[in-house]
Amino acid sequence: MAQREHVIELATRIAELRRELHELENEMDTLLGEAKSLASNELYGKGLTARVLDFFSNNKASAWSPHEMMGPIGLSKDKINSLRTTLIRLVAEKKIEKAGPGKYCALKQEMSATATLPIQADFEKEQSNIPRPSAT
Repeated sequence: MAQREHVIELATRIAELRRELHELENEMDTLLGEAKSLASNELYGKGLTARVLDFFSNNKASAWSPHEMMGPIGLSKDKINSLRTTLIRLVAEKKIEKAGPGKYCALKQEMSATATLPIQADFEKEQSNIPRPSAT
């Protein structure tokens, strides 16, 4: 009987230690998540608005949902509502566009202006090679 009671005590103690381990792991994950968030802010050295605008200036051809943007801009999952609010504000300020339900993109006028610059440069280069009559 003594051996059976000892086995029960050990099993109970192991279950308690597993619960405690699980709680400690959750606490550690929370602390590491906060540290990661702080590190990403230091890494970028920019606020959320600047990171979002930088993201769209580097990703002009695609539409993105807030969830798709979180990783590339270094934002943790618990900040999704802040990102959504920022995106809505930037659309109202006409700094980005809403591409569809839950999707955002760079301004289309910026994309088309950027796309025509090489063509305009080629045109200007061709124009400079055309001989002009002298004014004398």
